[in-house]
Amino acid sequence: MKNYFIDHFKNEIDNNPGIEQKLISEIEAQLGISFPNDYVELLSEINGMEGSVGNSYIRLWSMNELVELNKDYSVQEFAPGILLIGSDGGGEAFAYDLRDNEMKIVKIPFIPMDVEEIIICGNDLNSFYKYLLEE
Repeated sequence: MKNYFIDHFKNEIDNNPGIEQKLISEIEAQLGISFPNDYVELLSEINGMEGSVGNSYIRLWSMNELVELNKDYSVQEFAPGILLIGSDGGGEAFAYDLRDNEMKIVKIPFIPMDVEEIIICGNDLNSFYKYLLEE
């Protein structure tokens, strides 16, 4: 399946070079999760990016930022089962909802960071991309 994030950000938006599978696996082990295949594919090509998708702004964090910022924001204390992966450049974060096997991509406010405030943005990166285009 075509990964629209890779196509969009690799050619049009500021991005960082991809990372090796070994580092991705180490981060997964550290976090105790397995990233969805499309996210692993994205990280292999682009490790962090920011820019516009339609009228939406998005900043997806690099793997180093992801681990550090989830700790800094005390995510497991305020929103257990959520893994922040980036932000809209303002008051909301984009995240994976790890509370079930579907690992939906969601939007959650930084303040208050509360799972009751989650908005589902997509089931995978392509549906998330579509959500951003239509927002």
